[in-house]
Amino acid sequence: MNDSSQYIIPEVGKVYENKNGFKYRCTGLRINVCGNAAIMENLTSGWTCRVYGVKEYSDGTIEWAYSGGGFFAERNEQCKVG
Repeated sequence: MNDSSQYIIPEVGKVYENKNGFKYRCTGLRINVCGNAAIMENLTSGWTCRVYGVKEYSDGTIEWAYSGGGFFAERNEQCKVG
């Protein structure tokens, strides 16, 4: 099976499906001499992290080499105190 891939710089605002089946929105980019990082937010859990070495496959899914600086994004939902 030949599933070719290429390195990409994700587009801010675009939603990507990871090979793991989860969908991630690119919320920002950090481009510098030490390496390009995309900020990706998991649309199911809100987990957000910097990802490096993003590859896109011929089927449109993505993977990345490694990630860091993860946290849960604050949701814009109101908390109800009972």
